[in-house]
Amino acid sequence: MEEKAKKTLPRPKVFLLVFLLTFVLTMTLGFCSSLRVYEAAGSSMAPTLQDGDRVLFQMETSFQSGDVVILSSGGLGMVIKRVIAVEGQHVVVDYAANTITVDGLILDEPYVAEAMRDTQNPAMTLLDVTVPPGRVYVLGDNRNHSVDSRYEGLGCVHVSAVWGKALLRLSPRFGLLG
Repeated sequence: MEEKAKKTLPRPKVFLLVFLLTFVLTMTLGFCSSLRVYEAAGSSMAPTLQDGDRVLFQMETSFQSGDVVILSSGGLGMVIKRVIAVEGQHVVVDYAANTITVDGLILDEPYVAEAMRDTQNPAMTLLDVTVPPGRVYVLGDNRNHSVDSRYEGLGCVHVSAVWGKALLRLSPRFGLLG
């Protein structure tokens, strides 16, 4: 009886295959280890997010206008807000015109469901501000029910307090965020 010769890969191909598998596994684990799930609390991000929505976010340190982020706000704990402006940008909240301008350009905000009401709240002082270095200006999508950068208690948030950028709404309604 003839023995069948075993087929083996040449050493360079085995090395390349092991290298590629290791690389893919390392990249996948690295990406997955930076992902977290957060449960939205309250109505400050409605209609984008509702109370109890579970959100997948990626731990991140770089943000741009329009990003939905999870941040630690001291007295408020962990909250979710939308980045309106980054360091060096000038923000103006105009209740009379129902607009937010950044560097003189009116933001198009289809995610905001109702007109802003001026509550004449004395703590709401940051309505015309240039964002300081290393900080971001954040607002809730539900402007009439959100404690955000307009309030001197929160103000422009230091980027070290921002945990990450929201990617997906997981449940109970699945969908992209941004």
